Amino acid sequence: MKKLLFLFVVALPLLAQSNVGELRLRVTDAAGLGVKSSVTLVSEANQLHKSLVTSDSGSLIVEELPFGVYRIEVRREGFAPFSDTLEIRSAIPLEYSVTLNVASQSATVTVTDADTLIDPFRTGAINRIGSEAIEDRPASLPGRSLVDLVNSQPGWLYEGNAVLHPRGSEYQTQFIVDGIPLTDNRSPGIGTELDADDVQSVTIYTADIPAEYGRKLGGVVEVVTARDSRSGLHGEVDASGGSFGAADGYASAQYGSGRNTFFVSADGAHTDRYLSPPVTQNFTNAGTTADFASRYERDFSDSDRLTLSVWHEQARFLVPNEQVQQQAGQRQDRDNYETMGIASYQHIFSPDIVGELHGMVRDDSADLGSNPFSTPIIADQQRGFREGYFKASLAVHHGNQEWKAGVESDATAIREAFSDVITDPSQFDPRTPPTFSFLGRKMDVEQSAFAQDLIRLGKWTVSAGIRWDHYQLVVNQNAVSPRLGVARYWKKAEVVFHASYDRVFETPAFENILLASSPDVVALNPNVLRLPVEPSHGNYYEGGLTKGFFGNLKLDVNYFRRDVNNFADDDQLLNTSVSFPIAFRSASIYGVEGKIDIPHWSGLSGFVSYSYSVGSAYFPVTGGLFLGDDATNAATHLSGRFWISQDQRNTVRTRFRYQLAKKLWLAAGGEYGSGLPFDFNGSEQQALDQFGPQVVGRVNFSRGRVRPSLSIDASAGADIWKNDKAAMRLQAGVENLNNRLNLIDFDGLFSGTSIAPPRSYSIRLQTTF
Repeated sequence: MKKLLFLFVVALPLLAQSNVGELRLRVTDAAGLGVKSSVTLVSEANQLHKSLVTSDSGSLIVEELPFGVYRIEVRREGFAPFSDTLEIRSAIPLEYSVTLNVASQSATVTVTDADTLIDPFRTGAINRIGSEAIEDRPASLPGRSLVDLVNSQPGWLYEGNAVLHPRGSEYQTQFIVDGIPLTDNRSPGIGTELDADDVQSVTIYTADIPAEYGRKLGGVVEVVTARDSRSGLHGEVDASGGSFGAADGYASAQYGSGRNTFFVSADGAHTDRYLSPPVTQNFTNAGTTADFASRYERDFSDSDRLTLSVWHEQARFLVPNEQVQQQAGQRQDRDNYETMGIASYQHIFSPDIVGELHGMVRDDSADLGSNPFSTPIIADQQRGFREGYFKASLAVHHGNQEWKAGVESDATAIREAFSDVITDPSQFDPRTPPTFSFLGRKMDVEQSAFAQDLIRLGKWTVSAGIRWDHYQLVVNQNAVSPRLGVARYWKKAEVVFHASYDRVFETPAFENILLASSPDVVALNPNVLRLPVEPSHGNYYEGGLTKGFFGNLKLDVNYFRRDVNNFADDDQLLNTSVSFPIAFRSASIYGVEGKIDIPHWSGLSGFVSYSYSVGSAYFPVTGGLFLGDDATNAATHLSGRFWISQDQRNTVRTRFRYQLAKKLWLAAGGEYGSGLPFDFNGSEQQALDQFGPQVVGRVNFSRGRVRPSLSIDASAGADIWKNDKAAMRLQAGVENLNNRLNLIDFDGLFSGTSIAPPRSYSIRLQTTF
């Protein structure tokens, strides 16, 4: 009990601090000689379980460990097992030595997984997805592996074909991959996928966001790619398949020798249900994805490390048709390509100071092509960008403080080409020209600087950060954003209370922003309202608690509120699938989230979560492109509010896993959503013609909301074969076991209506060596 109370004392949240460190382990015998040993690292709060082996000399380096308390266990035949806890709390590597005693001598006191239940760096607004959750995930549809993993977390919402958190849209979700920010939209219908097979852990920030991160702060998803600390050749081969003709193959290999590590992976997949379709017939919805990744890592010394990475990802898919489009014979093809190179260098100046340099270049392209039978418009588009990014940071540990400061620069050359031919003039304003074309290029230039400090004062933890941003694309703006967080531990109650404030500066999405802001669009309609889309400014507030029970159960409760000026949203151009950014005067999003988590309790693990979110935006329009009647409405509608996509109200999620036998587990879960709001401009008969009676039956026109959804899932897994060098696992699952027609979103003619998958099956065979 004393040990548990001590861990609660150190279990104070690390606020406003990026969250990975490094462990450098050395195992010796009583004479000081190195001993090759098996090592187990466990952090229940981080959902991380690692089984590792030291070198022949007893050395082991474990990189990119999420901050937290870990149980370490070291075993070697002929020696007494060693068990203890350690804490990763800084970017500076932790040097940790273990001396093994002979088996006849007493060992260190045993430490249980309950000792790592509470993350000492958790604010209550941070979700972490560890190795076990990644391995147990269902065999997702191609193009959505990481997106589905993020959307399965409490409070996150899957809106059609996008990543969406109730506190921010998909265009304001940022992925941080190995320290590199990717601020473009990563939803499968817009950009290339991030493959979960290459992921080691995921940390999701929705409040108390580190000052290191900016620009897109609806939700920050920090991804650490997979690393194997063992020397020699190791790898993984996966094969999966399931409903909708889905098939996926993945292979990776890593070779470590001395101070050099080489890694390569490749993945290919196909499915007949790539996006969430607007009708139950799932017309024209095939998709194929492929990706390749390679990484070289060189430790020049114990203080210097160079990492070079190259990625290439691509997705080719059809845009799902509605009924009228299918009858006309429409076919629309989309393809997304991304090639990226990353270089990172780390230098340890002293045991208390470490510096890092990161550089990235990438080229992205996204194309849309339509056949002559497309209705109501033939749309063709070629857009893309070339980006160069640089970041330098310095982390300093001094006494009870953790400092970090840095600068970053991002230059992106944006290119856009668009053309259209109207095939059904009845769907448009009579003054709309039958053809239109646009070509534009422009530089997006952004710079930032940040500084942050963490101070631990007994039972109190205080963090402070400040960030400066400069943005120049359609407009030129600067902003200073302070961040503050406080946490306090009460020993008798075994509870941590926390509160935070984030000032944010969010830049507009650049997808099609040149088209929407160009004077050329005046040709589309005599009545045009064209306003520059400015960055959003907001204040985020969050407060809550984290409490442990019985060493096996954890409760998180949070209240959040976000007030945003120039609230970012998006709209479609001329009934096409081409979207562009718009903005409204302000928005308010508030709610509560609660989660009961059981990491491991006599073979049982899982969670149940509930979130309540209310979101509304306020007129007038402050940015974007509006044509015809839309322009008149935008210019005259100067007050009032409307419900937005974050207004989900009630969401319940749960998943539990039971270890039935040593090599067999079963899992079951479910999700309930009370339904999103919608704004439909047509008649109910038009909706019936477009989507069919089954879809329209899932819409409540009088309330302006999609009817509630419910999906029950089940899965099972078995270790077919396992030894110290290799393992083979088989996993099967069923999603939407109740086979309910769940309508995700309903958003007008020829636009964002989307249906969740019906009952579907998947199976995956995984081999590691």
